[in-house]
Amino acid sequence: MDLNRAEEDLKTAEKDAEDALNGLNGWAYSSTNRDVELHFNMVKTGNITLKYTKGVTTLPVAPIVAAEIVQCFDTMKMWDKQFDEGRKLQEFEDGKFFTYGKYKAPWPVSQRDFVNVVKTVYDDNGRIRIIATSHPHKDAPEKYPCIRATLMYGAWVFEPTEDAVNDGEDSFPIEGKCKATYITAMNPMGTLPTWLVNQVANDTPMCLAAIADMIQKHPNIVKDMEGRARAR
Repeated sequence: MDLNRAEEDLKTAEKDAEDALNGLNGWAYSSTNRDVELHFNMVKTGNITLKYTKGVTTLPVAPIVAAEIVQCFDTMKMWDKQFDEGRKLQEFEDGKFFTYGKYKAPWPVSQRDFVNVVKTVYDDNGRIRIIATSHPHKDAPEKYPCIRATLMYGAWVFEPTEDAVNDGEDSFPIEGKCKATYITAMNPMGTLPTWLVNQVANDTPMCLAAIADMIQKHPNIVKDMEGRARAR
């Protein structure tokens, strides 16, 4: 674990995620499904072509509440059907932290896991960005039978809409709605059938629709996340 290298990797991931957010360098709109705009970017890396993904929708919660929702391992299985288990490995005073996540795969494909360094950026305009990229950590060595996948860059971006309720000087109100964007550029590593790689790529941004469903069906979870946001 090299913290200086981790910081440099995060800077690169932040720039790549901003390009993806703005639709630069090959990103293209594909379709809309369940109110989620789907965008893809086919990127050739060596002898393989990877399918990077981006989903965009509106969520009926404020950015700071949405940020709490997507970082809560306890409820992640409710909106990510591939998620198996995860935990925060280490957190630092400057806000960076390391996470471990393991994901399901259909038999006989091996499960994939990730170790990422993550940072949360609170922009002056009320936007919240959660940036992540792969980086090793001593508390999460590679362990058979999982295959360690690589996240080149990933990002959750939550932007306040006109419906956001700002009760004064607070740039990050608890109530309102947000434009939510989920960006993933990853290499599953190992040998996988093309159909599975494409299926995962197509399914990944649809977790935004699952999050919207969870918000509607489980107001108690939303209240809990609002409480966590207030406590920050």
